[in-house]
Amino acid sequence: MVEHFHGKEGVQGSIPCLGSSYYQLKRNRPFITLRSEEDPTMVYTTSKNPKNTTDRIVARKYSKLLRKVVEFKESK
Repeated sequence: MVEHFHGKEGVQGSIPCLGSSYYQLKRNRPFITLRSEEDPTMVYTTSKNPKNTTDRIVARKYSKLLRKVVEFKESK
């Protein structure tokens, strides 16, 4: 029998709390910023796994200000 994370004894089928939140589970995926070279004020944010993707991300996204699809590159 597992102790319930609210401290209730004898509860069956409950998952014990391991003290981890959603953010801690995703900590190996840092947030990155994708910035357009044509319009540096336009920014997209996403996350990436640095173990699988070691080089910088380049993505073609729609720029609302330029009203066309442009390349967005990962910036620091």
